[in-house]
Amino acid sequence: MNIRVLILALPLFLLLGLRAPVAEASGTIDDTTTLARAFASQEQSKFPKNTQLNTVLRQKNMPEVTFKSLAERVNTVSNTGDIKMTSTPQRDMQQDIVDDIRKSALELGNGGPFGAVVYKNGILVAKGVNSVLVQHDPTAHAEIVAIRNACQVLGTHDLSGCELYATGYPCPMCMSAIIWANIRKVYYSCDYQDAERLGFRDAHISRFLQGNCQDAGLLQLQPVDKSAILKIYDEYLQKHGTIY
Repeated sequence: MNIRVLILALPLFLLLGLRAPVAEASGTIDDTTTLARAFASQEQSKFPKNTQLNTVLRQKNMPEVTFKSLAERVNTVSNTGDIKMTSTPQRDMQQDIVDDIRKSALELGNGGPFGAVVYKNGILVAKGVNSVLVQHDPTAHAEIVAIRNACQVLGTHDLSGCELYATGYPCPMCMSAIIWANIRKVYYSCDYQDAERLGFRDAHISRFLQGNCQDAGLLQLQPVDKSAILKIYDEYLQKHGTIY
């Protein structure tokens, strides 16, 4: 095979190579299609250099042009550069996370049998499973883990334009996190009664919030002096700190 044949065959080799699984990757970045889909949600220049995405890129020696071509292939960016939202088939949502839940909750005992997936433009960006037990973190609910992972992948705290699928109706904490992340649409499968049947409950939290947080038997909220903190607030205001 001469050098001319090699040069002509190079694009085909690259294309075939991009379809291979990324064995070195972990978490939500598990294949080159996912890489491209996550990358296509923002311009490359906006990605921090230390993201999971770029780590995998270095491992695969994938150049910038690869992302641009793959981004066009999955059609995530419009001609104006704006993100186009498309519907996410609900039947695929469960398939995207059910195996992760089974392994995490049933095989490894990392947490409850709950999962969540964040999509943008109808494309999977990040997953999350309940990790309360393994992380010793009461806030590591599936929705919050998925939001954290999505923020890392996209390099932003603002998930505007994203949708979230949760296997169960979000608890008050997760509902707040979803709203803080600027996610405007949530799909869910099981309701509160389904989770309560397993022993998981959060109705007492909802009642506390609906009662203007007045149930001291559940939580006491005690105000203290705020003068020193107000000075910091004023300094932040003067420095035009970011509001989110």
